[in-house]
Amino acid sequence: MLGGSVSGDVYYSEHRPKIGAIELSIRPEVVQGETQSVRISKHGIKLNSKDIPLEEGTVLIPSKLGPVTSEDGILNMRLSAAPKLTLHNTAGKGKGEEDFSSFSCSRCSQTLLARPFKRLLPLPSTAWYEMADTLICHASHSKGNNNACQPRPGDCLVGEQEVWVHWNTLEHSTLLVGSSREMERKGNPQTTSSLKCERCRNTLGRVVYAKDKVEWAIVWKHSIHSNSLNTTARYHPEAYVARELLDASTRHLSYRFILLPRDPHSGFKGIRLWMMGGDISISSSLCSVLDEALSEVGVPSPSRGENFTVMKVLYTKHSEEVKDIWSDADVVSLPLDVCLQLWLVLQLSSLTLPPGKRTAQSCKVGYIRY
Repeated sequence: MLGGSVSGDVYYSEHRPKIGAIELSIRPEVVQGETQSVRISKHGIKLNSKDIPLEEGTVLIPSKLGPVTSEDGILNMRLSAAPKLTLHNTAGKGKGEEDFSSFSCSRCSQTLLARPFKRLLPLPSTAWYEMADTLICHASHSKGNNNACQPRPGDCLVGEQEVWVHWNTLEHSTLLVGSSREMERKGNPQTTSSLKCERCRNTLGRVVYAKDKVEWAIVWKHSIHSNSLNTTARYHPEAYVARELLDASTRHLSYRFILLPRDPHSGFKGIRLWMMGGDISISSSLCSVLDEALSEVGVPSPSRGENFTVMKVLYTKHSEEVKDIWSDADVVSLPLDVCLQLWLVLQLSSLTLPPGKRTAQSCKVGYIRY
């Protein structure tokens, strides 16, 4: 795309804040046989009359401009940026009330509710039953049934670390319930099972049984996005896969992964992926073209303009027959639809790169936005 038939000014910049380097590729529009101007100052880059968006707070050092090369009408250069200073201003920020009128999985933004809540009620303290002995001073007063605090259909009981929801309020097709086991709760035996997100296998909490049937769920706050925590949470495969790989890289200190579909009979062999960097900011005039192409085939995308934080990767199709350095790569299991969507995203992202930067080490180069 960058070297193709797209009209107008075309640019691609890649900012690595840790080393203060910006790689810039531009193809200025030619008007009446004359190439238009490119201006670089500490405040930014102007391509003709248009500002190339950079990460907020970036200050360029024009005196440290690297060599400028030209290839097929595309100018490639390296710029230097000053270290960023982050100012934290917490004045006037108060903690708002939590709103759990709807929530989704914190990892993949899968919707978990089948219908909205009718009532949001506070849960008592975790140790309320034990503390009641110090609060009740008359023998005629009774603490009552310590299992009476249960959500009814349409209720959401909000505690300090968890929310309690009736099972009929949840979307059952988006949830996985594990094998049941008995546990003690305030002196009474209780049968429970683990509760996970069906799409990403994120552990959400547990379900509680009554008469051999799931009655309600205890969902941990840290495992969900509520209205108050993320009002724009929306699933798209790039962010989901990026979080999975960043977590796996931290756990295993690995940068090579084989992404396999959970369905072994799907016919799709998987993707080999090598992380080159997980904290890179890019700006590209072609990101909108990428989003349009994904939208045409129904693949969700971030849709946040021209400036993104990305994970840059080398990728190729997986082959079990070839035994090489990938034999010790970590395996990440993903839903089949996520694997197919990611493969399309990677191929389209490669086309937004300058032609000379689309391949490396017999692999294609792409990026995942998150």
